Amino acid sequence: MRPLLDTQLVSYAMHGARAPSAVPVAITSVTAQELLRMQTDNLGELAYGSRHRVVNLRRRRGYLELVADHVFLRSWDSEPIHEWGHVWITDLINRGKINEFQRAAADLPRSRRRTVTRVFVYLVEHDVKVVSLTARSAERTEALLREFAVRHTFKKRFRNSLNDLLTLGTAVESERDLLTEDFLLADFARDVVKAKIRDYDNLLRVEVPKSAKRDRRTPRSRDRRGSRSSYQLIRTLRRRDAR
Repeated sequence: MRPLLDTQLVSYAMHGARAPSAVPVAITSVTAQELLRMQTDNLGELAYGSRHRVVNLRRRRGYLELVADHVFLRSWDSEPIHEWGHVWITDLINRGKINEFQRAAADLPRSRRRTVTRVFVYLVEHDVKVVSLTARSAERTEALLREFAVRHTFKKRFRNSLNDLLTLGTAVESERDLLTEDFLLADFARDVVKAKIRDYDNLLRVEVPKSAKRDRRTPRSRDRRGSRSSYQLIRTLRRRDAR
């Protein structure tokens, strides 16, 4: 099963730097939104993108409906935190729907539109698959947020801490290892979800224990083996260590 890379590692890759030797790789929809600059500091708002997804209610041609692409987290000290567009961006990247993405980003300033389009193409061409945030992983993250608030201080930009914990919650629910350089997040995962932390190519591999994976009975997802482009991505990521 594909390990998840955090946002920083994918950013390194895009700039010709370092990452692990494990292939193929995946990211969460939270990481995808962050890389594609869909998020804003106003929680519950998107800079661009769709708040809906299309479903086929009866699996028959022409019988489609738009439903809200939305999950929310109950907050302990404020209004609920709403997350939008995760299934939408997951589907676009995993299916390589570049034209649909470009239409969604059409109203962005030109320089920003070109930047996010390059990111989208990079993810597709390097066979980076996306694992979507779900209601279950959001529920998991609620507990992680409460526990983190007791043990640590959130980052100055709260969105960054929220992204970290949404990513960890998704890793637990999807039964995937998480590769990161974030020592604080790794220590928190070890202490709270009883993850094992291993040194992996000078990175931290957060391995979720089976007991933590099973308590929500989340079904295992299956991935096909990555293409040659996945290996190219990792070779690119490892260049920084060789310098």
